[in-house]
Amino acid sequence: MSDLRPRIAAIPELTVEILDRLRPHYGDIAWWPAEGDWEMMMGAILTQNTSWRNAEKAITALRGAGLLEAQAFHQAIHADTETVAALIRPSRYFNQKAARLGLLADWFASYDFEIGAASRRPGPELRKELLSITGIGPETADCILVYALGKPYFVVDSYTRKLFEALGVAPPKKYEDFQALLAEDLPADPRVLGEAHGLIVEYCKEFHNHLGAGPLEGLQ
Repeated sequence: MSDLRPRIAAIPELTVEILDRLRPHYGDIAWWPAEGDWEMMMGAILTQNTSWRNAEKAITALRGAGLLEAQAFHQAIHADTETVAALIRPSRYFNQKAARLGLLADWFASYDFEIGAASRRPGPELRKELLSITGIGPETADCILVYALGKPYFVVDSYTRKLFEALGVAPPKKYEDFQALLAEDLPADPRVLGEAHGLIVEYCKEFHNHLGAGPLEGLQ
């Protein structure tokens, strides 16, 4: 790999090339891995600062307790926060995440737990609402927006940054600046942008020891 260079202008074109190479390798992928919209939203918080494997253990525990339905979770988290926190212990920072999930459930309750009602709101307004919730930053908000609410946002995570750095690009430090460049040459379609994030995650998980290997071999 070449030395890190500030090739910011190359990001939109490079993004398209990356996706063109990854689609044949992985085929159609279904992201986010969840059985429902509320499960997806919870997963976005449970995966913060931990592996998906740990988050999945927490989700399995919530499923066993019958708390993957939004209204049931909302009632439980306010009735007995400690019990819910214990269920999500495998995700780490479980007390903190229980509080965040409670706030997210409150937000969803304001839409009567109807994903369609929330989805009818414009994306920028929804994003502002989500970012106002303690513990939800741009990455978590955008995951919820694209995968649960069907809004066109490119999710920027650590995998994305590491991949572009490995390909010789120094991405902008500001989240929204990098996000805008990634999506610049892509259609404003939540299915496309959600797939893009999923493909990058799958690739980085498979080739985490050498991000220039496999289908991206030789890409500079």
